Amino acid sequence: MQLGQRAGIVSREPGRLGRGWSYQLTDKGRDLKAVCDAMGQWGARWLEIEPQHQDPAYVLWATIKLVDVDKLPDHTVVIRVEMRDRPAESYWLILRKPHPELCTKAMGYVEDIVAHTDSACLIDIHLKRTTYREALRGGRLVLHGPPRLTRAFVTWIRPSPYAEIAPAQIPAP
Repeated sequence: MQLGQRAGIVSREPGRLGRGWSYQLTDKGRDLKAVCDAMGQWGARWLEIEPQHQDPAYVLWATIKLVDVDKLPDHTVVIRVEMRDRPAESYWLILRKPHPELCTKAMGYVEDIVAHTDSACLIDIHLKRTTYREALRGGRLVLHGPPRLTRAFVTWIRPSPYAEIAPAQIPAP
């Protein structure tokens, strides 16, 4: 990120919660969108999912980037994500306009929804191998909270823009 700052691609501001930093693209950085999209398409076609990509923090960080803030309610919604395959880990999605956040530590917010799932389900939803509704019906994702919020939640997050790209069939050596 420091390189991006020095190149004038991103700017850095103190985080909204008074800790950490928030990075924003500059006009110069936004001009790189076509290049980044092309690299994302190439990666979706040619790169395999590696173990670090199965880390819930990584997948949830990518998920936060896909929140459709125009569909969020006017108030902050906090979702605690409990991982069945990593019971010692919890994550919090702080869904608010204009910038949703992911936290790895409780920040004292009232939790509106508690989600129970596993890493494989998060990846499958992110890559559009399944939908939130299918994961809910199959019990791979369980949401506890007010029905109006749990019903709306599935509409707030878009799938990866690269989910439709078929991986290349790489011949065995």
